Amino acid sequence: MLALGCHSHFSLMRATASPRALCRQARLLGYTSLALLDCNNCYGLWPFLAACAEEGLAPIIGAEVHTDNSQRLFCLVKDRTGYRNLCRLLTARHCAPGFCLETALAAHHRGLILLVPEERLLHHCREIEADTVAALMDRPNQHTSRLRQTARRLGIPAVAMAETWFLTP
Repeated sequence: MLALGCHSHFSLMRATASPRALCRQARLLGYTSLALLDCNNCYGLWPFLAACAEEGLAPIIGAEVHTDNSQRLFCLVKDRTGYRNLCRLLTARHCAPGFCLETALAAHHRGLILLVPEERLLHHCREIEADTVAALMDRPNQHTSRLRQTARRLGIPAVAMAETWFLTP
C-alpha cells in the first residue's frame, strides 16, 4: 500500500507529526511506501529518508507547491533530474518576485510526476507534456467530478488523494 499526501511538521504552521512518527504509523497501518509532500519545502527530506529506512518503507520524495493565489500542485520525484527540478521549483517559489507556477513548470517539470487538483493547471501540464496525474482530493463532489471528466477527455490518469496533516484523528 502507498500513502500519498502526508505532511510533516516541516509543513510549517500546518502539520504536527515528525517524519519519524509518520513513518512509524504508516508501517503499523501496513503501508509499504510513503510520500512526504511538505508545503513549499523539502526541509524534512533527510529525517524522512532515515525514518523510512528504519521502518522498512519505500520513500517517495516530493513536495506540495502552494502559491500565494491558492494554486496547488503536488510534485513526486522520479529521478535525479526530477529532484533538481523540484529544488528549482521550490527556490523559484521562495525567491522569484511574482512567481508564476505555469511559467516555472514549463522550465522545470522533467523528472517529476505532477499530481494536479485543478482543471486549468491540468490543461497547462498537458500542453507542456509533463508527466501528469489528476489529483482527486477529498470526497466526490462537483469539482472532482469535473476534474475527472477533464482528465478522461485529455487521456490523463487520475488518483484519489487524501492529505494527512495529523498522526491520528
